[in-house]
Amino acid sequence: MIVSVYLPCTIAKDAGMKNIFIKAGLKLLMTVIIAAGITVPVVNARADALKKYAAQPLNSLAGAASPYLLQHSRDLVQWRAWNDATLKEIRQSGKPVFLSIGYSACHWCHVMQEQSFNNEAVAKLLNDNFIPVLVDRERRPDLDEVYMIATQAMTGIGGWPNNLLLTPDLKPFYAGVYFPPANLIKLLTIISDDWKNQELSIRAEGERISAIISQYFKRKISARELDVDLVKKASAKLAASFDVFNGGIGSAPKHFNAPVLSFLARMAEKYDDRTALGALEVTLKAIMSGGVRDQLAGGFHRYAVDNNWRTPHFEKMLYDQAMLTEIYSRAYSITGNEQYADVVRSTLDYVRNDLTAPDGGFYSTRDADSEGEEGSFYVWTSDQLEQALGGEDAAFIISTLSVANSGEFAGKVIIHRNIELEGSELARFDALLAKLEKHRRGRIVPFRDEKIIAGWNGLMISAFAVASIRLDAPQYTEIAKNAADFVWSNMRRNDGRLYRVFYDGKASVTGTLKDYAYVARSFIDVYDASGKTVWLERAVKIADKMNELFLDKENGDYFLSETRQGYARAKLLVDGSLPSGNAVALDVYGKLSRRSLKPEYGRMAEALIAALSGVAAEDAHGGASILAAAGRYLRGEAGPLQYAVHGRVRVAAKLAENGERLDVSLVVAKGWHINSHKPLDDDYIATSVDVKNASGEGVYPQSVTKKFGFSDKPLAVYEGTVAISTKLESAAKSRIRAEVTVQACNDQVCLLPETLKVDVSPKR
Repeated sequence: MIVSVYLPCTIAKDAGMKNIFIKAGLKLLMTVIIAAGITVPVVNARADALKKYAAQPLNSLAGAASPYLLQHSRDLVQWRAWNDATLKEIRQSGKPVFLSIGYSACHWCHVMQEQSFNNEAVAKLLNDNFIPVLVDRERRPDLDEVYMIATQAMTGIGGWPNNLLLTPDLKPFYAGVYFPPANLIKLLTIISDDWKNQELSIRAEGERISAIISQYFKRKISARELDVDLVKKASAKLAASFDVFNGGIGSAPKHFNAPVLSFLARMAEKYDDRTALGALEVTLKAIMSGGVRDQLAGGFHRYAVDNNWRTPHFEKMLYDQAMLTEIYSRAYSITGNEQYADVVRSTLDYVRNDLTAPDGGFYSTRDADSEGEEGSFYVWTSDQLEQALGGEDAAFIISTLSVANSGEFAGKVIIHRNIELEGSELARFDALLAKLEKHRRGRIVPFRDEKIIAGWNGLMISAFAVASIRLDAPQYTEIAKNAADFVWSNMRRNDGRLYRVFYDGKASVTGTLKDYAYVARSFIDVYDASGKTVWLERAVKIADKMNELFLDKENGDYFLSETRQGYARAKLLVDGSLPSGNAVALDVYGKLSRRSLKPEYGRMAEALIAALSGVAAEDAHGGASILAAAGRYLRGEAGPLQYAVHGRVRVAAKLAENGERLDVSLVVAKGWHINSHKPLDDDYIATSVDVKNASGEGVYPQSVTKKFGFSDKPLAVYEGTVAISTKLESAAKSRIRAEVTVQACNDQVCLLPETLKVDVSPKR
């Protein structure tokens, strides 16, 4: 089969699919192509396609509500968009479909556009013998997921551009990623001839492949008890898979694997898991020092093509900024390491300055390419450094960072901070980077895709909200609220459904499970950061609509889309680069059960755990987000902000007086009260804050004495906001944990008491 040796816009492997298709005996019909002896040339030629092909006539993509489709609107290939008119044409034509899925920031999508989709021989073959269809994966993740799994199944790899051949009923029978023109011409010629002579056999193969994958979507694994022992073993197994020197999982290309990092952060915070924290920290330190982070303006590139994170694939994706920011925020909260807080601030500054729309929503991506080359905005030649800094300072930067001696960026310098400088030399280095950042502003900036995607905005809203709590930075709450307001006001239909995309002043495309789950969770996070109940109410509305539209009533989990797309209705249970929609739906219901008075969210969380637990127990890597979400529901949240008694009491902890005092704030819901530290009746549980290294008993506020319908005696109680301070024996050097016990009552009934373990770390 023809599969390129280049996998430039790769994706993290889906461990949950491992061996599924091998066991099913899935293989390609067109095995004759294996013997064709086709080689893949090294590709260096690039150009700005929009300018280069400006003289070519427009095709049917003109006017599309997608920057990616618009980039291809003057290709020689006569592309169609995926819509009802195209699907009707496919059915009536009887031709096979050539489906190409990519996105605007994908460097190798641009290369294939230039080399193959504007090659006259390729275009003639496609236009005459196939229905060529182009899809923006960011607009249509439902199609992207369905057909990416087909590509992974047939080839063992995945990435973009993702190119497939489909029967007229949209069932895949051949797939691959990047194809240079010589390969593509031979492939299309063979398949065109075989379609004429073996159409029935090809259709049968498409049926077989789609049936196997559809069964994969429908699989059900027996429920398992996700007890602490199982979760700790999963954490140990994951931590052991990390590179002990450079962090990350596996070898190049190295992806962030954010869902796994987030799970390890949960284990470190909740259980003081030192092994998990070690794997997390070595990875976070390597990433923040490497070239995979933009050391000049902030933000992260998409992944690294080497083992030590120095050479990135230069796209900047909103979701990477969001997920890594939240992980660094939590790592700061666990360790108190100010370097992590600096990463959070610089990343959020980058998003605020470069990826935030005037109305508050967040744009989706920055391209890898400018001036026809990948990374040209970010990398430096020796001459460019000398021009920007002068000879002596340029020599200092080159000797400090070194010039790449191989690969695509040979002879160039990629800025990183994996250096051993101190004192005046470090100060000089920092000053020169600031000078380079200012000089870089004069370069041609890579293309920015200004689609606003609901789910990705949800991730970024959560990142701002979590950072506002973990860094005690209320300015981030306002940014989160503005973006959440934008999504609620502009991307929600009258019937409560979400649109996925807002572009050029219009909302479009039906939302997927991930859009609903990510947005609902982000609204909960805004509620946590702001204390405004309107956000909890809105989260409930999104969560309820999600349950209505996506629930598989037979199996208890959730489909990706409202209806079948392509050849199947996808259901994704395991994480990829992003956490699975099912795992985040579980997180939503679990969080609502702790914040909402409605008991049904607890039942919904338990039902979803039953449906997902077998998957998570079988595959810790793919099930990391399930394990984390299930743990939060079953055994409580962690960190400085938590909720007791189904949201009746909000508990927040903070270190004060240079770490010598722990302040705990309890906010009691209107119409409810908690017993005072001395409630006047031994039958009722006193409010208490117990700190292991306290210098004495905490300082409690003055209570009020009232008589209630459930008691014959007057009781001493607290209402509203309650502040409790505890002096520590000495300034905190490590994380401080307090056990907070409360019993909430209203005028008629007292609920069972609850004890939370809240924790906070000193700055270091």
